[in-house]
Amino acid sequence: MFKMKEWTKTWTNVVEMTKKEYLLTIAASLFGGIVIGFVFAPRRIKYTTIGSHNGSENQNNGNENAWQEEVEEEMEA
Repeated sequence: MFKMKEWTKTWTNVVEMTKKEYLLTIAASLFGGIVIGFVFAPRRIKYTTIGSHNGSENQNNGNENAWQEEVEEEMEA
């Protein structure tokens, strides 16, 4: 820890940067953060569901009769 304090004393207080260097530094930090976020993000492939998977056989969309006919056909077979 003592070596680190000595090392920080060698820093200058004022750093001059051009606008171009400043923007490139910000862009590099932003893209670096995005890449690090992708690398360390949790993998949720197994439990990710897009959509409700209700299909057209749910009974709230006007298909009540079609659903009942399919059930009756399966029971007869």
